[in-house]
Amino acid sequence: MTVIYTPIDIEFDMPAEQAIIDWFHDHKITDTDYWEYEEGRHEWCYVALRKEPKDWRTYDAWLDWSKERKPIEDASLVFHPGFEESFPGLAKCVRELPFDQIGTSGFIMQIGTIPPHQDAAYEMTEPRRYIIYVTDPKYNTFHFVHDGKKIWPEIDPKYRCFAFNNSNVEHAADPTSRTKILLSTVGIMNKEKHEELLERSIRKFSDKVIRI
Repeated sequence: MTVIYTPIDIEFDMPAEQAIIDWFHDHKITDTDYWEYEEGRHEWCYVALRKEPKDWRTYDAWLDWSKERKPIEDASLVFHPGFEESFPGLAKCVRELPFDQIGTSGFIMQIGTIPPHQDAAYEMTEPRRYIIYVTDPKYNTFHFVHDGKKIWPEIDPKYRCFAFNNSNVEHAADPTSRTKILLSTVGIMNKEKHEELLERSIRKFSDKVIRI
């Protein structure tokens, strides 16, 4: 069977939900012409990048990673000013993810229905997409679609970071009636660290792992 979801064994202190919501609105991208916003899916707010951008609140800051999804020599994990001081637990989790080089890490706030889809392809052991559910997971809308059926993960309220499979199943999100924010991180993964973290997490959270 194939693993499509597992909580990740990184423990950290979660900040208050309202503090995250307020920070998001104070620092989100002000552009409205990026594809996720235009398609009514998400609003974005950068948390960390591999280079200091000219402007943290413009879509252009994403282009460094989206146009060059490979290691660059002058990379250095740079957190949005004030983020690490405001949310040390979330910053700790981002730092502990198994990347050799983080391309971008950012909050995404759902603004509409997310249809079943798969993200950009990347050759790495699945599950390999790392997400932190930062608003209350009791109101989760995120799920998988397999053989026409929805599969709902059980998001651990203590271990909010999880990894999901992007190759063998589609993922989606139903409409939300309240603010829902995730923290998504992508970049150049360290294969050995990634596989070790997956193995440890799958073993620890065997009761919450989803297989198809």
